[in-house]
Amino acid sequence: MPAKYRLAGASRKYKKKANPGRSSLTEKLVGRIYIRNTLENKNPISQELVNICARIDRAKNRLAVLKEVARERYFETEPLTATRIRKLMLPTHPLGLNHVLEALQFLEGHELVGVVDYTSKRELKIYDITNRGRTVLKQLCGE
Repeated sequence: MPAKYRLAGASRKYKKKANPGRSSLTEKLVGRIYIRNTLENKNPISQELVNICARIDRAKNRLAVLKEVARERYFETEPLTATRIRKLMLPTHPLGLNHVLEALQFLEGHELVGVVDYTSKRELKIYDITNRGRTVLKQLCGE
C-alpha cells in the first residue's frame, strides 16, 4: 500500500483515507454565485463584493438582517437598534438577539451597514444600510 495511506505510528497496519483525492478541510471554502449581467449593468462588481455576496447568500440570517435594515420606514419613529430589528423580524424569521447581533457585526465589519447614531437613553447603536450594502442586496435579490 502506498505511503500516503499509512496510519501514523503503525508499522504494518494501514488505513485508507476517507477522501484520498480531496485536500484537508483547512483550505478556504468559497461558495459560487452567478452575477446577472444585463445591458444596463455596465459596471460589474468587484471580486471582493462577489465573495461577500456568496458569504451572505449562504448565511440566511445575514441576508434576512440586511433586508430588514434596508427596508423603507416612512412612518416609524423608533430608532433601528438591534432589539428593534429582532422584533421586526420575529413574524418571518424567529431569531434570537445573539444571532441578530452576530449578523450585524458581520455586516458592519464588511461595511454593508453602518452605525448612524446612538440612542440617548442607553447608548444603543442605531443602524442604517450603506451604499455598498445596497449594491450587495441588489445583486442578491435582483431588486
